[in-house]
Amino acid sequence: MNLLKLETAHENNLIYNHHTNTPGITRDIYWTAGRYSQEGKARWEWATTKPYQQLVYKNWYPINPVQPDFNEPGYCMDISFASPGYWFDTQTLYQQHQI
Repeated sequence: MNLLKLETAHENNLIYNHHTNTPGITRDIYWTAGRYSQEGKARWEWATTKPYQQLVYKNWYPINPVQPDFNEPGYCMDISFASPGYWFDTQTLYQQHQI
């Protein structure tokens, strides 16, 4: 399974607009391919194809709590369609939809 990798604001907006304009899809939170480095690189990266690439474009939630608020291994990135396409960090322990 491949998860979504968002490299530009245009891509982020395309996904958000498609999702919000498609009947029957819930305005929920979905996993992406973003994760905090597990190899000690102290960065957020896209875990799609090795070597994993550091995030260039970012769309973290800007309001308190400002995201990402946990910069440590074991955290992944999700996109919220209830909060206009902003990204959040969360532990990988939680089951969510995938996109």
